[in-house]
Amino acid sequence: MENILSEIFRTQIETPTAETIIIDQGGFRQRGIRGTYLQDFGIIFMIPAYDPFTPRMHISSGSGYSFYYNSDDDKDNTTREVDELAVKGRITEFLIGYGSTIGQLDDDDKIMVIYGAQTNNQRTYRNYRIAIDGDVLESESKTLPVISASVSVKDLKDYRSGSLDEAKIKQRISFATSEDKEYMDLKVMGNIFETGLNADSENSFRIAGGISYLMLDNFGAIFSFDARFGGGRDVFFGRLAESQRRLRIVREEQVRTGRRVEGIEEEEAANEQRQEVLKENMIAAYDDLKTAIAEYLVDYGRTIGSVNSDQYILTSVNLSSGGFDEIPERVDFQIKKAVLEELDRGRISRDEALNAVALTEY
Repeated sequence: MENILSEIFRTQIETPTAETIIIDQGGFRQRGIRGTYLQDFGIIFMIPAYDPFTPRMHISSGSGYSFYYNSDDDKDNTTREVDELAVKGRITEFLIGYGSTIGQLDDDDKIMVIYGAQTNNQRTYRNYRIAIDGDVLESESKTLPVISASVSVKDLKDYRSGSLDEAKIKQRISFATSEDKEYMDLKVMGNIFETGLNADSENSFRIAGGISYLMLDNFGAIFSFDARFGGGRDVFFGRLAESQRRLRIVREEQVRTGRRVEGIEEEEAANEQRQEVLKENMIAAYDDLKTAIAEYLVDYGRTIGSVNSDQYILTSVNLSSGGFDEIPERVDFQIKKAVLEELDRGRISRDEALNAVALTEY
């Protein structure tokens, strides 16, 4: 489904004259799309919005050009320009055409698509006019809101079976937009994550970059960030790389001369030991990270007043794994605000609230 969305949201260039030199006209494939399964909700697909233009790749004589979505149906581009209408149309196309093929979901689950997720300030796209020497002559900026749409799995199945026609299924799709708005409680929660997860330790996962947060009226709060093992880069790409380089030189020498080089077996064993120690440290650090995030959600998630009782708090973390299969590429944490309110009222224990945090690894 992520790959299908990346193709649906692929962009291409249209030019008003033949004067433009296009170095690469293969289109821009949307990257970074992530699907997340949420217990008792369904699936959320998050599509990052971004500026789809790289000036180094396209040079114009000044005639100008715009970005459009691929389409064979509309030759005059009236519905293809990258704008709110086009984004909603492509989300609808995905939900109606492909949503019902996700067979793991129950009838009361939902499928939600969010365009602009995980991007606090990357929702701008531009049309350019470029001189032949590469200077930007003119730049028109437009801003898109975060756009979300959701529909029930049952409605999609009814459409597929013929119980609902196309007009009715489109009416069942619920759209919402979220303009740039300051949510102080989300910002505070992001600061809590950032402060707590940036421990000064070589053997821990730390936040790389910043915390992105998003509030959706039809879902709740979404936090996302990247985490990198503190000493992983230095160890994995430093000491291990140097050790591997030395081993390669020794092996080449051994092949060239036909003579056995003393100590090569010991060096290989030491290299394997370094990798094993690094892996053990990363696994332990990952376990600590999971515990910490779950505890922050339970202890501080109740302060997020923007989220209603029937809504969710989702924290999505991309991990730098160092190449070890034991560390997932991503881990998501989900809890319903109602659980935190039950904890506040003393109706459940802290341990019960921690057990209610749903964790999904990818």
